[in-house]
Amino acid sequence: IVVLGVALVGTVAAGVAVGVGVTAVAGTAVVVGGGVATYKLHKSRKKKKKKRAKQWKRDFLVAHPECTKRKFPKVSKHIGPQLDLSDLEGYCIGLGWDSNMPTNADLVAVAYDKDGNILGAVSGMEGNKIFASPAMLHSGDCREGGKESRERGPYDDNENIVINFDAMPENVASIVLGVVFDCEDDEEVSSQFYNAYVNGLPVLQFMSAEEYTLKGIDLRKKDIEERDAFIDLEKRAPPEDPDLPEDEEYATDDSEISEGVDSFRASEPEMPEEEKAEEALHAFTTSIGNLAGYNGFVPGKIAKVSGKWTYIPMEVPVQVPHIDEFGEVMKPFTTSSVAIPKWGSRPFSFSLADGSSDFTIAVVEASRWNVMSTKDFAAYSSSDHLQPGFDTFLVFKWNDEPRPFEYSLAMAENPDKRITCKNETNAKVQILCRISRSRPYHKGNWQLPYSEDCFLDFLNREIPDPSNLESCVKDLYSIGDPIHYLQVTVPRGYDLVAKDLNGKSDPYVKVSCSSSKVKGSAKSKTIKENLNPVWDFSFTLETAVADTEQLKIAVWDKDTLSDDKIGTHVLKLPKLCIPFDEPVILKGKGRCGAIGLQIEPIDEADKKLHFAMK
Repeated sequence: IVVLGVALVGTVAAGVAVGVGVTAVAGTAVVVGGGVATYKLHKSRKKKKKKRAKQWKRDFLVAHPECTKRKFPKVSKHIGPQLDLSDLEGYCIGLGWDSNMPTNADLVAVAYDKDGNILGAVSGMEGNKIFASPAMLHSGDCREGGKESRERGPYDDNENIVINFDAMPENVASIVLGVVFDCEDDEEVSSQFYNAYVNGLPVLQFMSAEEYTLKGIDLRKKDIEERDAFIDLEKRAPPEDPDLPEDEEYATDDSEISEGVDSFRASEPEMPEEEKAEEALHAFTTSIGNLAGYNGFVPGKIAKVSGKWTYIPMEVPVQVPHIDEFGEVMKPFTTSSVAIPKWGSRPFSFSLADGSSDFTIAVVEASRWNVMSTKDFAAYSSSDHLQPGFDTFLVFKWNDEPRPFEYSLAMAENPDKRITCKNETNAKVQILCRISRSRPYHKGNWQLPYSEDCFLDFLNREIPDPSNLESCVKDLYSIGDPIHYLQVTVPRGYDLVAKDLNGKSDPYVKVSCSSSKVKGSAKSKTIKENLNPVWDFSFTLETAVADTEQLKIAVWDKDTLSDDKIGTHVLKLPKLCIPFDEPVILKGKGRCGAIGLQIEPIDEADKKLHFAMK
């Protein structure tokens, strides 16, 4: 009986253990499966939500075409990669555009020396300063635009500039590219031009007219021989399908192409992936986009970086008073710059190649809002780290007699990632480089958002007056006056959702900040029974708030007992280009409508409707 009892207890225990184990496994599988399904559902809903938001914005712009007219040009937040052109004999820059009427645009290239002096320029404009060398040639001077005139060009563009690197004079350090649009008085560029672009294509080999003619004859002969030797497989009886290995692929879509052409394509060798990638890195296409009231555009420049010809994209709208003044307008874009992906605000170290330490370093910083600060000259070693700000200038000072030298900047967390520069400037005090969290050649009238990348400009320029570094840097690099306040205006609402039984709403705007570090509030007047209200409501905030905090703009429907929320928009100023003037779609349940949003610098703060740091 005891033995049977023990065996029974053991059997029950084993059954319980097995049951618990199976239940645990099943439960874990259910939890994991539920978690995966929930994640996929969340991802799918998020994707659909973004798609709906884009569609709502498209529908909104169709319903309100007046909102497509921009007060400020759109500056792209991200630009393409730099292109290494060192293994090419030349480069071809093309310009194309469509227009609502026969209108003119000019493609311009201006050559500068290392000091920023103009050496020459080429364009299709009469009376321009022609480059005294066959190194840059302009092809075509289109004055109407459109696809028909593009098809007549050698590269399917309206205008082209061909650059020959082998024939380029030694003193040319950079070639800045630009586009100037011709518009009638008081007319916006965007109202007359559309689908405008600039592209770049490699020139692998230059040849004389005789060589080109002979090569053309040879190519035509080869083409005739290939056509004579071509066997039309459609005239033969189709063979039986062979047993092919599973890893071979053949085109089988007979509805689009014939079997003969299909077999001919299958015999062609396929380009390896690395060759495809290499070919892609030699070409670019830049859409000019909406320039608002500006009449010029700088797509990029071709400059010598570490002795190699490199295309550096910029994508900057500019205002050009006259075509003859384009060279002066493009002067700020002549410095040699390098984009460093994903550097952000990570610290870096500085060192000389010969290991000497008979120097001191001063750091001059300019914030996004042009507020200057300086860390005075101090001894520096390679173990010390420098933290880049929004705009950081390294000022170098010799303790002994100045001499040419080579220096490098290395990422502190990974010293193997470094950039080296040879400096021939024989000066006691000089600005070595500029490290910026936005495109440094584009300051002027815009405050660009922070970027994950860093842009490094090798300046190597003597400072005329080292006694006041901030003033010197500000004057040399056109840094504007400090901005302490921003004004945000919500002029009106568009197509707001109806919350009342009469098919209307009584909307008003309320602005708040959830951070305990910020003080202030703002509220607009209420517009009775209106789905397209005009508030002309404005408030101000400190730039310190704009850099660190988010403001919530909510539109409410005024009711007797409790107000109903129509929709909200979260104002993320670090991600916006200032000035800003665009409609924004409100977020909420379903379609909520939109509001106009304008942001611009202002000299004084509002005494009542103001947000400030505590």
